[in-house]
This record gives sequence, C-alpha cells and structure tokens, in this order.
Amino acid sequence: MLDKRFIQHLLVDDPEELDTFCSYFNESVDGNIDKNKRVGLIIFVESARSLLQLENICSRAKSLENKSQLVIEGIVFGSDDFVANIGATRTKVNI
Repeated sequence: MLDKRFIQHLLVDDPEELDTFCSYFNESVDGNIDKNKRVGLIIFVESARSLLQLENICSRAKSLENKSQLVIEGIVFGSDDFVANIGATRTKVNI
C-alpha cells in the first residue's frame, strides 16, 4: 500500500499533463515499491474537455505503461461533475 506522501488523485484534462504526472510518479515511487508491482490508474471523465480528449488521454495513459509502473484499470464517467461543467441542471425526470 502506498503511503500518504503519494498523490491520491489528479485532475487531467490534457493528455500531455499525463507525462508530467508520470515523471512525478516515477520520482515518488523510486525505491519505495517493488519494481515489478503495477499501480492502477483510474481515469475519471468529469468535464466537457476531458470527454472530448478521452481518446487522446487513454492513448497517452496506455503509453505510460511502458515508462512506469502505471497500468490503466478503468474509466469512470462523473456525470454530476460533467453536468455542472457544461452548465446543465438535473431534474427528477433525469435522475
């Protein structure tokens, strides 16, 4: 289990930000966990921009598997945050 010094979550709307995260992650775990251990990466889509960039974000995240211990484990669509981001409102009919 990673200790509290490690990032718990990170908002990324741009695939290039994943490279920065990967570098930080690699520096943080260097020597702290077994080199053969994989660390799950869960992608959250919570904004219009991240939805539009999803294919690029997933491609970039997949490429990180060759550069770090990160491996994609899933994608979550945060509908409430997405609705707020696009300025929509929910009604009881939509819930």
